[in-house]
Amino acid sequence: MMRRCVVVLLLSGLGTLPALGAARDWQTEVTHLLDFIEESDCSFVRNGKEYDSVEARAHIGKKYDYVKKRISSAEQFIAYAASKSSITGTPYQVTCGEATMPSSAWLEEALQRYRAAH
Repeated sequence: MMRRCVVVLLLSGLGTLPALGAARDWQTEVTHLLDFIEESDCSFVRNGKEYDSVEARAHIGKKYDYVKKRISSAEQFIAYAASKSSITGTPYQVTCGEATMPSSAWLEEALQRYRAAH
């Protein structure tokens, strides 16, 4: 009887539910990071030009839309959409107050804080 239940679950697709939950989790993390960018009071330097947080979120959101079918984690989102210019390879910088750092480090820290809180 137990064997039949397992077969029915696998055939019905219910055996894949944890994988779907995992996919949803990283996408929730990406949404959080995009909101974090927009809600920050930081400026973003991309290819030598400074942008405010709303412009940065819009640009990174477009890059995410382009790569999201090829990524499967928030870390990949940071690496492929939010850390450097895909044309020049120049790293993005974030300035918050007096501190300037690579956007990848800034977002990785934000991701770790989010994960610790959730």
